[in-house]
Amino acid sequence: MAEWRHALIPARPPVPRPIVSISPTRFADLSACMCRAAFEQDPTFADARHASPASVMGSVAHSVVEAAYRGDFAGEANPRRAAIDLWDRLVTEAAQGVPAAPEPSRWRDYQMKRLRAATQAAAVTRRQPRARSSSGEHRGTRVEEWLVSRDGRVRGRPDRIEVADGKVTVIDLKTASLDEGDVPLAYQQQLQLYAWLHHEVTAGWPDAAAIETLAGDRLFVDVDPDVCNQVAADAIKAMEAFNRLAESAANFIPLATPDVEHCRYCRYRGGCPAFVAAADESWGAFRAMVGGSLVGDEGDKNDERIRCLTVRVDAGTIEVGGQARIRGELGTSPLPQGTWVVADRVVPEVALHDYWVDWDSLLWTWATDFRAAGTGGERTTRG
Repeated sequence: MAEWRHALIPARPPVPRPIVSISPTRFADLSACMCRAAFEQDPTFADARHASPASVMGSVAHSVVEAAYRGDFAGEANPRRAAIDLWDRLVTEAAQGVPAAPEPSRWRDYQMKRLRAATQAAAVTRRQPRARSSSGEHRGTRVEEWLVSRDGRVRGRPDRIEVADGKVTVIDLKTASLDEGDVPLAYQQQLQLYAWLHHEVTAGWPDAAAIETLAGDRLFVDVDPDVCNQVAADAIKAMEAFNRLAESAANFIPLATPDVEHCRYCRYRGGCPAFVAAADESWGAFRAMVGGSLVGDEGDKNDERIRCLTVRVDAGTIEVGGQARIRGELGTSPLPQGTWVVADRVVPEVALHDYWVDWDSLLWTWATDFRAAGTGGERTTRG
């Protein structure tokens, strides 16, 4: 049987491994959707986890700005040019892990993020503090140091810990646009966990904690020891609750919390019955989700790599009730009629009800009606 260019991911309830230690990011995942966290902890869904342009650019932007804080551009005549060169090299390396992606220069917001990261890195280089202030106090920046709690159950790596004139500030860089006074709760708790970890390691609380944007703006979050202690306790409780469910062979599908924001960037949503049942035209975006029973599968007469799947649309972010054609470089092996298919993040074509399987689309197959699958408490064991 010929291979498909896009992996067909069999949909089933996730079978997660227990979480060994919790990080601020993992706590945010557990708080947003326990089901998504379970998919993350199940290694058999690796095909859904390839890198995306957004994740690559976010990671590279972090690396470029943090390089500036380490002083990597201090001896450069043109720090901005050096930062751009670093960006280009890191993106080229990282893009190798994004299968079939277009050239990075064609990624959405690519040039804007590239220039913002380089401009911020140059600004950091120009204002880099000396090792000691005028009063003789130590100044410095610790970049991406791992902090681990005394019992080893909580760990995290803030982007920076700045020390200036005896004052300690925990900084986390975010590439998303944020407004003053509009720091999401997940970001607040992330910084509060970093502050708690800093106290665990040093026995001292940081004086401040802030989100820093690519524009260089800082949005501060209160470092209240009582609040930070409570957030840490909540994170540990969330991990323990997750692990109890994982070890008891629980079904995580009923724990899904589908909504537009939670599901927007979830790579597993095409395999989640809760999302497929909840999403409709009001969730619409340029990229569509089309779900239904396969009624036709044929190849393209002019290009053997192209196949066209015709499905009866019973769910999706498009109008249901009719049929839709899903086209793409899918390979040469046909699927049996009646197979339940969810094509996620497909691109509308010019012809009405036609959708193209793009390089980062995901195709899921279901053994049964996906709207009912995984909600009856059944357990799928590892193969």
